[in-house]
Amino acid sequence: AEMMKKYLWVPYNLRSQKNRKRALDEEEIDELVTHIEGLVEVFASISQQAGFLSNDGEQLPFVYVKLQVIGDNACKFWHQDCVPLRMVTTYRGPSTEWVPPVFSKETLKQRQSDSKHAQSLSQYDVALFKGCGYEDSGRRDHPGIVHRSPQTEGTGIHRLVLILDIPQEDWHF
Repeated sequence: AEMMKKYLWVPYNLRSQKNRKRALDEEEIDELVTHIEGLVEVFASISQQAGFLSNDGEQLPFVYVKLQVIGDNACKFWHQDCVPLRMVTTYRGPSTEWVPPVFSKETLKQRQSDSKHAQSLSQYDVALFKGCGYEDSGRRDHPGIVHRSPQTEGTGIHRLVLILDIPQEDWHF
């Protein structure tokens, strides 16, 4: 936890005193780090049980942790992630929008249009999304959850979003 706190960085310094609206005090940073640490453990465990992460018994598997301040629409189109699993939570601002699987194909065709079937996560909800890389009992017809970022561009709203992914071989950081 101490190492995570030391290297916790996003485009807006979480310890900034200049703009208290975006800054976190030390107690809030401790709470955030503790929460992220718990989610990483849960995500790693679920990913291992699903066969996406291996553990050689010597060290814990790696999980890609991305804590991001987002001031635009980020993923403005309805889409599916090309990963097996992804964990998402929003700490500040509007949260990820998604549609039930029965409306996935219809919503994907609309890409940028609003969907009357759209639902929104709430702040602090923790969502585990199946992406198109998830093989469910050998079936590839499970499309992965269809979702997008809330439309906030031009509003001045900034979101603080955590994304946990299973590292992929071809990813470069």
